[in-house]
Amino acid sequence: MDSVFSRLPLLLAVCLAGALGSGARYLLSIAIPSREFPFATLSVNLIGSFMMGFVMPWGVRQQWSPQALTAVTTGLLGGFTTYSAFNAQATVYFQTGAWRTGIIYMIATIAGCMMGGLAGYALGSPR
Repeated sequence: MDSVFSRLPLLLAVCLAGALGSGARYLLSIAIPSREFPFATLSVNLIGSFMMGFVMPWGVRQQWSPQALTAVTTGLLGGFTTYSAFNAQATVYFQTGAWRTGIIYMIATIAGCMMGGLAGYALGSPR
């Protein structure tokens, strides 16, 4: 069994990449105002799903190390996307009686992220 210390460099890489992903998410939230509908969170999750679908097969084909793939997928893209914000925003819609908006947001996020992930995987996979 690997010791915790032998995995410390990967942990640090995941943490650093996660910080970069979180920073990118914050910048996107500034660039996309979201007053009536959480377009910034939806955009982050759609982009992140596409990128996750793309990077996984593409990174393997490019012979990225398992550590590099972990840093990019778990760290960068994990820090960039945000299920917790999606959940919190959808919950507020339902608690305030905005059922239609909540349902539209959930469908757009779930279907859009699935389509983005599939599209990314198709583009990132070998032909």
